[in-house]
Amino acid sequence: MIPAQATRSEHHFCDRECKGEWWSTSVSGESHPNWKDGYEPYYGPNWSRKRRETRERDGYECVLCGVTDGASRLIHRRELSVHHVTRINDFENPADANGLGNLVTLCTYCHQRVFD
Repeated sequence: MIPAQATRSEHHFCDRECKGEWWSTSVSGESHPNWKDGYEPYYGPNWSRKRRETRERDGYECVLCGVTDGASRLIHRRELSVHHVTRINDFENPADANGLGNLVTLCTYCHQRVFD
């Protein structure tokens, strides 16, 4: 289990649709954990390389549910994501957050679950 998943689970939902309704109003725009003055956060100059290395290390599979990158593209219409276990905003320098020990590969569904 990813530490963020255990510590951020304050909400419980009856089903995925119920969670989706809550998510679309409560975790979007300024309420989203990555929101900062309305622009995409800067992940540092090494982000592209570290993202690629993380996906490769994890065998292009979600570390929580095991879905492959190809299946994720079919199911979620998106490739697998790379998640920062410790939030990037907790680092003074964004590049410091991109250590392989702080990055995991997740599918869209599991990536949303770690923000519950």
